[in-house]
Parts: sequence; structure tokens; C-alpha cells
Amino acid sequence: MAYVLSRRIEKLHEGVDALEARMSRLNQLSLTSDEFLALFAPPEDWDILKRASEIATVTASGGAFEGRVFHNRLPGNETSISFFVSPDDAPLMPRNTNVVKEAPKELVDRVVDWAIEAIETRIRFSRAKRLLDWLNVNCDTRAQVRFLWPSILTLCSLSPETTDLANLMGEFKAPKKLPVLPMEVRHACRDTAGAIASAMLLDPDAIQDAPPVSACLSDGAKAHRAKEGALGLIG
Repeated sequence: MAYVLSRRIEKLHEGVDALEARMSRLNQLSLTSDEFLALFAPPEDWDILKRASEIATVTASGGAFEGRVFHNRLPGNETSISFFVSPDDAPLMPRNTNVVKEAPKELVDRVVDWAIEAIETRIRFSRAKRLLDWLNVNCDTRAQVRFLWPSILTLCSLSPETTDLANLMGEFKAPKKLPVLPMEVRHACRDTAGAIASAMLLDPDAIQDAPPVSACLSDGAKAHRAKEGALGLIG
């Protein structure tokens, strides 16, 4: 095994993560405190949860909340979401962590639409990291990596610790030989190139105002659970 990207592979992975974060900022889920309650508490409890936080000093008002959404449009029919509730005028946190059946359909659909896009983004950039690993192991030269996946040059530009790697790859030209490419790897080269190019167009320093309730996919939300093919194509 050549390991042509050697010690820089970790930094290249970090570059992929940074680009995923840029894309994720395009797909923000912003909720009001009332909408948050409507997802996780039955209507008869809303007033209690809101009034209790107004008249008592509590530690469960605002902060992080791990919720689960079940829906047939989601991969695997469910996903976990981390909600971040601003302490300003926040209700008490519901004990229930699953979306309640009384939750308004329009609100649930909004959350599900957001989650589907967030999962697709995670899959796309996870695939880029798996592709990096595959190229690192299966290519004999850096020139092969550059020929098969020119996006490597973009990733190299994201860190001072990898910029020299682009120069080591030489001119863009067809190598004398290439590794055998499974169809999945060919698809991954095309798919990830578009994702990386799109992310590079976004401002890396963009700052958005924090809504009363924001969300992101939980670290424990295995986006590949029902799409193992999408993430497991390479390996």
C-alpha cells in the first residue's frame, strides 16, 4: 500500500468537515419556543412549561435538548436532532424526547424537510472522506490522485499544512497507469466534486443571528443507517 497522502490525510479530512459546515449553514432550522413545545409537549402542557420558567428559578430552561423524529420520509424512518434553546424566555424542557402525535403537520413536515437535506449533506461529505481514504490506499502516486479527483487541490488550499501537497502532485496529465476503479468510486469522484465546489463558493466566516431554537443533526444520528450503500460504497 502506497499511502500517497500519508500524514496529511487527517488535515484533508478536517478540510472536508469545514466545507460540510459551510453547506450546513445554508440549511438552518429556526424555531420559536412555541414551535419547539408543539413538537415535544402535548397542548395541555404548554402553558405549564412556559409559566413555570417565568415564576421559578430552574436549571432545565434553555440549553441543549436531544429529540427524535419518526417519519416515513426519513432514511430508516427516524433520526435524532440536537436542539439548542436560547435561555431568553425559554420554556422548561419537556421530559418527552419524541415528537408528539399532536404536533402540527406543517411543523413536522418543515422539520423533516430540513432533516432530509441535513442527512444528504452529511452523506455527501462523509463520502468525500471515504474517497480520500480509498485514493490514499489504492493510488501509487499523487499524480494519480490529482488525475482521478482534481478536487484534492481545493482541499489542499484550505490549510497551510496541506498547501505544499498540491505542488507535489505535479501538472495535470494522464498518468501512465491507474488503479482499477469500481463504479462506486467513479460515482463518488463526480458527486463529491460538485459538493466541494459548491461549498467553496460560500463565505467561511458567515455569521447568522441565533434564533430562539436552532438545530443540527445529532452526532449519534447515523445518517448512513438506512443509506449504508451511499456511505459504504467505498471501503
